[in-house]
Amino acid sequence: MAKKDQVVVLGSLNYDMIFRQQRMPEIGETYTADSLQTASGGKGANQAVQCARLGIPVYLAGAVGRDASGSWLLEQLQGYGVHTEYVGLLEECTGVGMVNCLQDGSVRATIYGGANARVSREAVEALRPLLADSRILILQLEIPVDTVACAVAAGRESDCYVILNAAPARSLAAEVLAGVDCLVVNETEASFYWGQPVADFASAELAARELITRVRDTVIITLGGQGSLVCRHNGRQRIPACRVKAVETTGAGDSYIGAYAAALLRGQDAFAAARFAAAAAAITVQGVGAQPSMPSREDIDGFLAGAGK
Repeated sequence: MAKKDQVVVLGSLNYDMIFRQQRMPEIGETYTADSLQTASGGKGANQAVQCARLGIPVYLAGAVGRDASGSWLLEQLQGYGVHTEYVGLLEECTGVGMVNCLQDGSVRATIYGGANARVSREAVEALRPLLADSRILILQLEIPVDTVACAVAAGRESDCYVILNAAPARSLAAEVLAGVDCLVVNETEASFYWGQPVADFASAELAARELITRVRDTVIITLGGQGSLVCRHNGRQRIPACRVKAVETTGAGDSYIGAYAAALLRGQDAFAAARFAAAAAAITVQGVGAQPSMPSREDIDGFLAGAGK
């Protein structure tokens, strides 16, 4: 039976509190922020929302607590068009993210896993019929590594294209990476997995040449304002960042991954998909909060048309 053009995301859901402020407080100082905004977050949820915003049928699996935050997150996700029937309700608090957004658009974030830390292999087993019907599986590392390892194996068995956003950086067994089709990391994570600093395209290319030997198909290293590097077994390309004024960078990487998956489903190759993803990320960083800032396909098409003038 032919697979459907749909995506499954297994990952985290967080209730985000975003503080906009001039600077970080000093040790022992109580600092007053300029504003506070709450948003639906978590890498898994963010990536699912970006897929949905681009018109891709997407199923999110994970867990929230039986609390007001969890109920609110599910309502938000459903409002974006994300299928949430595979999100479990647990007797644990919903994951929380505390985001400090400074004037230059840089962010510092602290998360508490809560229910995310209890996403188990049973959640993967429940997904197997859905995986058999889906073309792409997206994973990250804000849920237990053992669960991710199980999901990679299930994705392989179901002939899904497995995208692993290996963030935050955590040790992974060689056999887990060997089952991944596309590994996506930023410079910090690339440094962790390569074992040497990655700060620019020159070092990213060296890292990618080594990391591509560990996965099946593709390595993408994102470098913030410098752009991204897409490395495949048959070639590599530097993808420049789109020049915009960043308001807040939360969710830029998640927007990139969701848009990349959507572009692959529409038949674009890895390099064209990465250029589309770069435009999505550029639009996202111009707003506050990851999910509210994520673009539709019309937004990206208009952005790219304007960039070409």
